Amino acid sequence: MDKKSVAIIGGGCSGTILAWLLSPAYNVTLFEKEPQLGGHVFTYKAHTDNKNVPVDVGVDHINEKLCPNIFMILDKLHIDTFVAPLSMSVLINQTGHLASWSNASNLGDLREKFVVEFDKFHKDMTYIAAHFDPKYLKITVIDFLKSNNYSMDFAHLALVPLLTSYYGCEAHSLEYSILYVAVSFDMNLLSFFTPGYWRKISGGMGSYIQKVSEKICGDILLNSSVTEVTKNSKEKLEIFLDDGKRFEFDEVVFATSAKDASNCLNFSDIDYKGLLGNFGYVPIEAILHTNEYKYKVNGEYFAFYQGKNDTHGTLTRINRNLYPYEKLKTPLNVTFNSTETIDEDKILCKKQWSLQTLRPIDGLFRSKIRDIQGKHGIWFCGTDTSVTGHEGAVVSAFVMADKLGVPYEFRENKAAFAQFNTVKFIMGI
Repeated sequence: MDKKSVAIIGGGCSGTILAWLLSPAYNVTLFEKEPQLGGHVFTYKAHTDNKNVPVDVGVDHINEKLCPNIFMILDKLHIDTFVAPLSMSVLINQTGHLASWSNASNLGDLREKFVVEFDKFHKDMTYIAAHFDPKYLKITVIDFLKSNNYSMDFAHLALVPLLTSYYGCEAHSLEYSILYVAVSFDMNLLSFFTPGYWRKISGGMGSYIQKVSEKICGDILLNSSVTEVTKNSKEKLEIFLDDGKRFEFDEVVFATSAKDASNCLNFSDIDYKGLLGNFGYVPIEAILHTNEYKYKVNGEYFAFYQGKNDTHGTLTRINRNLYPYEKLKTPLNVTFNSTETIDEDKILCKKQWSLQTLRPIDGLFRSKIRDIQGKHGIWFCGTDTSVTGHEGAVVSAFVMADKLGVPYEFRENKAAFAQFNTVKFIMGI
């Protein structure tokens, strides 16, 4: 019997892993508009100190509790990781005086100012995570802070800077659901008192995407931007590219942002634009460069700086403060949404993308996608259809593959299987 054909639109982690999972059972074609796979995963090989050094410019942190399915994949592919603590220095220039706090030391005048609120916030987040009441998905961070008598200085000079390591500098993170923040604090992924426990992949996040892509038995079409998906007179799904090429498939899976999917779909019986076109996104620009970090830090990996005229701050990963990079003579820093000039001759690469917002209304949008899964043979996976983050995107690929006849393989791992069932419920399949 001939295999069915399936198109996967979007070669980020979700689409790439789904193509790997489905390719033994389907004739798979993976479409990616960029010149490389990975999406938010991008590892740059910087030539410095007479060697090539992998530096993650996009997604870089994973954790066994938060990402059990990713760790199962890494184990299967024999890929190692190393500890990369989320240590953070926050520097605020309000009136010419550089106020600061750090989660890696007792230094900084802002730490003394906020230490009582730091303590209270940790206790509150542990309570919310322990009860895991769905009502907290509908409560924003700012509403929670106001109703529990936190100061607005704590909100803007302490909590928001810490959340930039997750959500980006231009995110309106105080409008996000408090439950997401509570889970991160409860898992010690974020903390005001100690560096959060995270790991990075040896060789960079891109190395695991590369290994996965090498196992795909199908076509991978890079630089291929899909402009339209429709159904033809033969009841086949037809895909059109921006260069005029067209293809026919039995099934189509969108592993893109909801917004990108909505721009490609035009069916009279389903309002795809209304269902998919209202998600919120935060613009991210990441710059890998060799400028020395000009402000004083004490070995922290993340450094947040906000000048007195900034509408948002700037976040920098100082890679030489992680042990695999500490002996490098050349700094390899990644700065996000910089408000200061970076010397052009020191820039190694720039990347732009967007992150989904996590407002209560986004949860409502996500819940509506389940009603259109599989209609016309069109499916959706990725972070916009599941829980947030890299693990959510990866698990959505496992859920989709399971639905299309390739059984989920990590059932013996209780944490991984629990994530699978959670995402399966959210996706509605």
